[in-house]
Amino acid sequence: MTAARKIKVSVTISEDLLLTIDHHAKHRDGATRSSVIEEWLRTAAKRKAAEALEHDTVAYYADYSAAARQDDEDWSQVSSEQFESLEID
Repeated sequence: MTAARKIKVSVTISEDLLLTIDHHAKHRDGATRSSVIEEWLRTAAKRKAAEALEHDTVAYYADYSAAARQDDEDWSQVSSEQFESLEID
């Protein structure tokens, strides 16, 4: 796997945040400001994606009709019965 091409950007942040970034970089071997910021951004992006998935899942089931729920229950019952009848060596 090859490393992703990096693009240089410039941002303006508060001094207290920069001090926090510098603190984290100082206490991790080989870490730079850029690596700390990139790690934090990736973590935040993953968290936002997980929140969006949870929101979408809740919305999906909130709109789920009674007929669809019954259909799922029926399929679940059939699947369970078929699984129980399997003979596994």
